[in-house]
Amino acid sequence: MAQKDCNAYRNGKFKLVDAASKTTYLIERKGKLQTESIVGTSDKLDFIVNWIDDCTYSLTPTPKTQEFLKSDLVVYTKIIGINAKELVLVTYIKDVPNSEIEMKVQIID
Repeated sequence: MAQKDCNAYRNGKFKLVDAASKTTYLIERKGKLQTESIVGTSDKLDFIVNWIDDCTYSLTPTPKTQEFLKSDLVVYTKIIGINAKELVLVTYIKDVPNSEIEMKVQIID
């Protein structure tokens, strides 16, 4: 992983394929809002983005997304690696043991 300047990825478009469910998400992060579209459905999930430091942020589901997910859990994400085409992330839920997951997100734009 070449660089570690996370500021360039505070906004943008990304693609995530969930390894477990094989579900593909198109993610757009703009300012304090992150929208995740589930490919093959009309479902969209909105989250409020709060940057904690240069490479760590939290995602808080909006009320509509809380209703859809049946959860109000805040997910924390840390960018741990960057290369030309993807970000390596670690996500976790605070105070939930064994909730940490490492994933790769393709950079679209």
